Amino acid sequence: MGAPVNWKPWGVAVIVLLAHVALLLLYWDSIPDPVATHFDASGQADSWEPKTMLHVLMMPLVSVATALLMFACLPPRELAQPQPVDGAASVPYSASIAQRVEQLVHMTWRFMGWFAVAIAVAFLISDVTTRLPAFAHMQWLAPAIWVAFTILVVAGSLVLMVRLTSSKKIEPDAEEMARADDEFLVGTYNDPNDPMAAISISSRPTRIIINRGQRLGKQYLMRMVVSIVVYTLFTVLVAML
Repeated sequence: MGAPVNWKPWGVAVIVLLAHVALLLLYWDSIPDPVATHFDASGQADSWEPKTMLHVLMMPLVSVATALLMFACLPPRELAQPQPVDGAASVPYSASIAQRVEQLVHMTWRFMGWFAVAIAVAFLISDVTTRLPAFAHMQWLAPAIWVAFTILVVAGSLVLMVRLTSSKKIEPDAEEMARADDEFLVGTYNDPNDPMAAISISSRPTRIIINRGQRLGKQYLMRMVVSIVVYTLFTVLVAML
């Protein structure tokens, strides 16, 4: 059970990140000293620091950190698989629920992969056009690319939601009918005797609800929390440099 992982967008994101670093190193001699480290909404520099490897490569580092955050927050591919329980299961394992979870996991991986590509491209274009004299004539692209990126993310999210809601409905099986159809407003629940690490109920097929009572579900939630905290601390540190 399970579609193979499509690593193509993540590979493209890595290529874009490497190209970003390569361009900065290739045009190193032309980068002015001090180097611009912050820009206003119009793309004009309003803060400068000494030309060091750290300050020049700061934007690629933020781009890499953002891509790593998105990768860390991806749901595990095994999320739909049956999980071990101690003793008798409190509710049955449902193949129909597993199909919905698997579908959501697959589409999340695909969406987040191309999202990582888009943000890597946005960081690259905004960085090289504002800091490399050879691309200064394209400086207008810096604010424009972030506007385009925002539109792309909103449009992509809407397309994802439409695809999920318009795809062929997975009818509940007997095992799903035997389970309580709770609302799970917070997106998690705690049942260590449930053999499912995550569920997606038929009334809300666009949501993955994580079972923090299962080891896999708990590890996923902890990974997301730790990743967000580390990324936040990293961005604060970058802002202070």
